[in-house]
Amino acid sequence: MGIQKRRMAEGKQFLLVDIGNSYIKSAVYEDDSLLKRISVGKNEVEKIQNLILNSNIKAILISASGQSKVEYNLQIIFPSIPVFHLHYNQIKEIQFSYAHPENIGKDRIAAMIGAQLLRPEKNICVVQAGTCLTIDWLFKDGKHLGGTISPGVRMRFNSMHQFTAKLPLSTENELLGFIGDSTLSCLASGVIYGMVAEINFQFEAFKNQIGEGAELILSGGDVNNLAHRLKPSNFVVHDLVFLGMLKILKSLI
Repeated sequence: MGIQKRRMAEGKQFLLVDIGNSYIKSAVYEDDSLLKRISVGKNEVEKIQNLILNSNIKAILISASGQSKVEYNLQIIFPSIPVFHLHYNQIKEIQFSYAHPENIGKDRIAAMIGAQLLRPEKNICVVQAGTCLTIDWLFKDGKHLGGTISPGVRMRFNSMHQFTAKLPLSTENELLGFIGDSTLSCLASGVIYGMVAEINFQFEAFKNQIGEGAELILSGGDVNNLAHRLKPSNFVVHDLVFLGMLKILKSLI
């Protein structure tokens, strides 16, 4: 048996499936190490099935708003592999502020768990820049203060183009600086620096409310457009949701 096959046989492999608004993101971890990661469209479930066939999966955790086709297919095709669905009542480390915590996005829950794992005993502002921009405030004792949800980068660009008569469709590639000198660059500046200002404001408001320091953690597909433009020090964790999901799955098996 080769070295890779021996390692696969010895280590515990876990599949994490994050079903988002646009894509399905999947990752295979062996113990705590990321082995593989793929992002597929909503109708490409067979690629996730192939990922399982080429791995040694011991358990699966799915993050989705409700019962999904992915979960159903995996349970039918791989009946011997336990499949779990992320739910707020699995979480013991966070006291959610929502009156109805079942309404909190599963990716937000996983991101907060991942942030706790990386910054234990710290007040944390967790920012995810994906389809929507979500900001969650988490006290170091695990109490969830609440958060905000607003349009993400693509949504802001698309809405200005679709709901006006003449504004063109711009992108972050048109960004020149804080001030634009054309319609395209003005749109880009408004979107990117508007989001930067939003994060800066929310982070400072959080610190002022708690009266002490806090950490700013960023994740999501558009963070690279934002991180270096923010005032407070921060760090980007692209796999923040997966890190949280991995910890949750390990607590369930």
